[in-house]
Amino acid sequence: MVTLSHLSWATLAPELLSLIHEIIAEDFLESKTNADLAHKQAYPWDTRNRDKKTALPPLALKHVARVNKHWHDVANRGLYKVLFIQREQTIKRLVRTVTSNPALLPFIKSVSIDYKFNNLPTQKKALQKALAIRKKANQHTWQFLRLLEPGRLKHLSLEWQSVSPLPSSTDDESALLPCLDGVVSLSLVANHSDARSISEVLHPAAATLRRLSLDVRYMESWTDTIPNDLKLTCIRLHTPNLNVGGLQLLLRSGTIEYLNFVYGYDMKITPQELQPEFFKIAPKLRGLHIEMPHAFSARRKEFIETVITVLHSTQHLETLHLSLEKDDVDAIVAAGLPATLRDFILDYRVTEHSLTYEAGIVEALQQVSSSILAQTLPALRRLAIGSSLHTSPVPIVGNPFTSQVVSAADQGVSLRLLDLFPYEIPWDA
Repeated sequence: MVTLSHLSWATLAPELLSLIHEIIAEDFLESKTNADLAHKQAYPWDTRNRDKKTALPPLALKHVARVNKHWHDVANRGLYKVLFIQREQTIKRLVRTVTSNPALLPFIKSVSIDYKFNNLPTQKKALQKALAIRKKANQHTWQFLRLLEPGRLKHLSLEWQSVSPLPSSTDDESALLPCLDGVVSLSLVANHSDARSISEVLHPAAATLRRLSLDVRYMESWTDTIPNDLKLTCIRLHTPNLNVGGLQLLLRSGTIEYLNFVYGYDMKITPQELQPEFFKIAPKLRGLHIEMPHAFSARRKEFIETVITVLHSTQHLETLHLSLEKDDVDAIVAAGLPATLRDFILDYRVTEHSLTYEAGIVEALQQVSSSILAQTLPALRRLAIGSSLHTSPVPIVGNPFTSQVVSAADQGVSLRLLDLFPYEIPWDA
């Protein structure tokens, strides 16, 4: 047995062994960058654990968990708790592992599947080969998901192309994926999906589901898809063809505390239709993330007016994240921010030609930060302002924001400008 001073590995506390395992395993973590990115995509509400090592590849186990059975057991807990599956070879290996070692299954709490398939080739033989690979990956994926135990899995993230087509319907739809019983968090990404596909995942999980992220470009029928008994506390919607009926079904429980809403140029629902539904949930909101990827004159003004109305209707809003054009942000700030605000994360997109130069960008950020800090916001503790369109090849010289940072610190606010800052809203803060 390996010993350290007068202590053996077997006598160390599991918490300490987990820490040692993470440190050593980092040397063998070949896909840490991809794992971190996958974590951000799977948990759009999680900012506190951004830098945490959230996943270890299966191969790490054979390198670092050979000391003894005690360490092996501890390693399993950290290794299999959060799984990111991005390659067909990984799911094949994983199925083989958990089939031969079923004791590993209870450790699995979170699964994210996205194979990032390339576009199908046009050449006949290459096309046949690609389709065969996808079919095999699909079979292994559903085999793995059906092995997971009910009540153990807490988060499931599925990129629909990676799991399509679904297996044939069964008489008992709840038996399609037993692991959905007890799932708390669900993330679904799809370019196009029929009602049956989404509903056969949503309905079995409805009783315990609290966090839902829908990134679905097109849905054939919202009313046939959304369960009537949803009681969500967190929801992210990037759904261009969402209609009023679908939105009402998603928000009808009145339990929403965190809303992440992306309003694109191709949205079917109008700001006038959004306002009454958002107004109903505003008093309970603790976090709000609003993003408008494209500036479009037809509904832009009306949508910003809706956002302002919602902000003025909140009573407990702590976190606000805006990713909008400069003029839209200026209008929201000028209308007044909620006094309960604790964290304000701002992607301040400057698009005017005069503001593409460094001096213009600096001036714009100085002005908006000063406008925010001038308001009476007794609870504000963090203000992060960046610009996603800051693409000038000439770096900013020195630190032109010193006076703003000092002024913010005097008010008890941590101010960060043009720096790396948390992009996701902390849904579970």
